[in-house]
Order: sequence, then C-alpha cells, then structure tokens
Amino acid sequence: GTDRSVKEILPEVLQATNLPVIAAGGIMDGFDAAEVIKMGAAGVQMATRFVTSTECEADDNFKKMYLTASQDDVVLIKSPVGMPGRALRNKFTELLQRADSHPLIEKCRQCLKRCSAEYCIMDVL
Repeated sequence: GTDRSVKEILPEVLQATNLPVIAAGGIMDGFDAAEVIKMGAAGVQMATRFVTSTECEADDNFKKMYLTASQDDVVLIKSPVGMPGRALRNKFTELLQRADSHPLIEKCRQCLKRCSAEYCIMDVL
C-alpha cells in the first residue's frame, strides 16, 4: 500500500521484478488502461468502476449511496491488515474512526493470516 498513485509507482515496480505486473487502483476508463499498459503493465484490474453495474451483487441501497456520494463522503479507514483504504462515510466508518470504539472480533476466520486486526473484514462485508 502507498499514498502514491499507481501511475507514479508503476515504473519502480516494473524495475523491481521480471514478473508481469497488473496495474490496479485509479484505473477508471480506457484511457487510464491504455496509459499504464503503454508504461509497461501487462494488464489492469478495475473494480470500483463496476460497483453500480447490474452484474454487481451489492445491495441497491449501497449502489444508490455510491451514485449520490460527493468527494466529502469519501473517508480513509484502516483495513483489517493495517493498510489504508477509501470508503464512503457510513455508520461503520464513523465507528472505526472513533478511537474509543471498535467492533469486537469474536473469532478469527484466518481469511488472510492470523492477525491482530481491529475488526474482521469477513464479519462486516
């Protein structure tokens, strides 16, 4: 994880490995995809762009929240593995941002690794 864009770090990643690199994060359209492929990425992964599609199984209320959100609704949270991530402000993100209150983990599901996360992603999805 980094606070730098994929386009900014891609040259460093490509130089550090001989493996094919898939660019992900901030790829919003064909122009972005073409740019990172021209830079040397073997392909792209897009996810956020498709959240509101018919094929996505997200709840319709979530899709509506997504479509009506403004820049001010986007907050940074700490993921269960400690990496920062963007999320839309809601009751859960507000709970995470309060230092005195975090959802309790009742049982580790070992979905990623044994961790000391403040919350379990499996329980909140």
